[in-house]
Amino acid sequence: MRRVLIPIAAGVALGVIVTGVLAFFMTSKESMGWVDGLGRPLVPAPWLVRLVFGASREWAGWFWFLADLVWFWGGLGIAFFLGSLAGEQSKNSKLPNALAAILGIIVAISTAYFTLHAIKMGVALALETRRELKPLAESTDPPVMANFPLVDSQKWSKFGDTEQDVYVQGLLETWSFVLYSMTDSRKPSPEFSDFTACTEKEKLSDFRTYTINNSYGLGEFERPPVDHLFNNASLLCRKYATKGDGSLRPARLLQKERWEKFSEGERMTYLTGYIDFVHFSEQRILVLSSKSQSKQDAETARFLDKKKNDLQQLERCIGQRGVQGLLTALSNQTIEWQHPLPWSVATALGKTCPAIG
Repeated sequence: MRRVLIPIAAGVALGVIVTGVLAFFMTSKESMGWVDGLGRPLVPAPWLVRLVFGASREWAGWFWFLADLVWFWGGLGIAFFLGSLAGEQSKNSKLPNALAAILGIIVAISTAYFTLHAIKMGVALALETRRELKPLAESTDPPVMANFPLVDSQKWSKFGDTEQDVYVQGLLETWSFVLYSMTDSRKPSPEFSDFTACTEKEKLSDFRTYTINNSYGLGEFERPPVDHLFNNASLLCRKYATKGDGSLRPARLLQKERWEKFSEGERMTYLTGYIDFVHFSEQRILVLSSKSQSKQDAETARFLDKKKNDLQQLERCIGQRGVQGLLTALSNQTIEWQHPLPWSVATALGKTCPAIG
């Protein structure tokens, strides 16, 4: 009995200790933030914990702290209990000591592995259960609404030139995509073709400088970059009048090779430009429709109600899931590079915010 229980007890203790090392001393960076060796999201610890463990200590929360106490000390307690049942070693053992030692090591390692695996499975199950219950717990909380535009004048001023160019690229491609979706394919639009020529041939730095930064240089800080771009782009694009190729196609500014070289931050900046222009265009349509149409018209009223609902859903969705949620959805689907990128982003936005549309 001793030769079985002692290795089992040692294996349980070893498995618990290894799991403890993973839980308390191993961390890694994932797309959604830092996690420990068991895959649990980490957050800054409260002051009481930092007072004991150090100022930079992060942890998984009070729930996991208490759960860790249970499995760690409980596991060691089980190991001690099994060891106490082993009794004294028998002097009449038929196995050679070397073979018994080898078998004991195998049993101990196997038990340690299964102990570690059992604890990790329990943690994974608890994480999944908490994820499923979280929407129910949050359903009674007030909805988190994003403040639009996501990039205002202050955030724009903190962007470097590269970030500003990527954001402008997102705005321009989305603007062209929105116009394309509103254009009748049976009626060629010379103005739309001219705009496509302008956006594809003008430098992004010119749009950044002449349509946005010049306005801020004149002290117009109350308006966001998307507003300045929309209002001033005609001044930059007027030289392209009648110079379009006449085709009805949206502008293509970003190619597959360039997107693949983008960092995660640059991709999120581009998507921020996409979201900002979608919100800006929907809000503009709502304002213009409210002014030009009679509110007594039932069809117009339904149209305005739908626009208001779409804007609220977009603000709520981005407030809860952020630009990161849209990037995750886009990363999990195949980008249709035969079309400009906003085509695929629109599909990803529909998956991220299914209530819109």
